[in-house]
Amino acid sequence: VGFAELALRQDIPSSIKESLAKIHGESLRSKKIIENVLHFSRRRPAERVLSDLNALLRQIIDIRGYDIKTSNVEIVAELDPTIPRIAVDPNRIQQVFLNIINNAQQAILEKRNEGRIVVSTSLAGDTARVSFADNGPGISPEHIGRIFDPFFTTKEVGKGTGLGLSISYTIVREHDGAIAVSSTPGGGATFTVTLPVAAQESSKRETERHERTNVSSALSTGQNAALSILVIDDEPMILELLKQVLEQEGHRVETASNAAEAIARLETKRYDIVLSDIKMPDMSGHKLIDKISERDPDIVNRMLLMSGDIFQTEEPGERAIPRLSKPFTIQALKEAIAEILHRP
Repeated sequence: VGFAELALRQDIPSSIKESLAKIHGESLRSKKIIENVLHFSRRRPAERVLSDLNALLRQIIDIRGYDIKTSNVEIVAELDPTIPRIAVDPNRIQQVFLNIINNAQQAILEKRNEGRIVVSTSLAGDTARVSFADNGPGISPEHIGRIFDPFFTTKEVGKGTGLGLSISYTIVREHDGAIAVSSTPGGGATFTVTLPVAAQESSKRETERHERTNVSSALSTGQNAALSILVIDDEPMILELLKQVLEQEGHRVETASNAAEAIARLETKRYDIVLSDIKMPDMSGHKLIDKISERDPDIVNRMLLMSGDIFQTEEPGERAIPRLSKPFTIQALKEAIAEILHRP
């Protein structure tokens, strides 16, 4: 990703640039799909956090998109960008979305060889509405009243437990929401999930977006040119990439391939920014911070950690340090550095 971005900055023939752009775009798509799968497979205690409902839906669509497409079912997202963030347990709400999409796909394929699922979001007063409409065979009148009952299924033995929609019903109710279904035989089915929104969250999110935009433009406007930066990573390719990227931005960059080398440099010189990998053979990034902060307590405010381990979380007692997940884009790197520089 990084080296493709560097190459795209060069004066190269348009045919090569087009190929590089495709490589870069597909690399980012693969990165997103893998991150979504790993994120969804995490199992953490139930915890409600303010979440972007549209982003949660896109993750599920990305996870299931390839399989749905290859089964000749089209999935269309019509997401309202004005939906504010909602207090939910992201994993459990995504389980609801996944169950409904899976059911829609299976219903379509039971009766026909192709079909369509439309996923849409809308705002209705103080609730957010998520709709899943399919053009499958629909649900018969004698079954629709039992659709959310535990163990109820119209599938053949071995093809369903009858728990997916029942679990979804329970999860939505736990979130003070509602789930309903409407259908006519032969006319498809529409499942609708409604969830309460957080008051004033929309305006708060807009303010945060403006703040991020102002911060991310700082480096590109030259306000923080010629910074002294130390990059610490045991992977030579990462060191080479970051050195090239940051030097092109006009900064003075030094590198260290291990914690011992980094400590030696930090004992003789003060850097404006220190970028460090978290997992290194001799010492972790967090332990490195503990070590060097004894001499320079302010170093914590100038550190940025990098990690290729999407499962890694902060351990008890670890300092809260900004973190970039590999692979990251050049723009993400610039924004992360800008945010460090603009801390109060």
